[in-house]
Amino acid sequence: MSIFVPKIGVMRHFKQVFIIGIVVVVALTVLAACGGKDDGEQSFVPGPKVCTHGDSIAIAARFTGNFEYFLAVTDSLAEAGELSPIRADGYRGVAYFQMGQMDKCIEYFRRVVSIENPPAEDFWAYVHAGTNLVIMLTTDRDYDNAMHTALQLIDKLKD
Repeated sequence: MSIFVPKIGVMRHFKQVFIIGIVVVVALTVLAACGGKDDGEQSFVPGPKVCTHGDSIAIAARFTGNFEYFLAVTDSLAEAGELSPIRADGYRGVAYFQMGQMDKCIEYFRRVVSIENPPAEDFWAYVHAGTNLVIMLTTDRDYDNAMHTALQLIDKLKD
């Protein structure tokens, strides 16, 4: 019977990913909580995420564990107008992640983050997809793009 002992390189990589993840979460939290020093007013941050009927259907499909089905449901809801493009692409990114197709996962999260002015009702879905993209890029050791994306999300929180 052998005991699994991770290699030093694996542990170092995990530590780096963990530290960058913590830095991103803390930075986003601080910027969301603090308004800035312009004229004493706090920046506008939209209220809590509101789930739509389409979200409920998509999430129920996700928790079946059949991610091809989840992807098909997401596509049909987006085609019917029940999901916004931001929410649909975020769900697609999650589906591809669960199916192990990381390139497609990153592609859909990038599509969300490439949207210049996300509507207020999709703001938190936008931030969530962007955070997922930062995590995926960090996992792929693409630290420059991960940091660039994190800073882009922080700028959105400040706007």
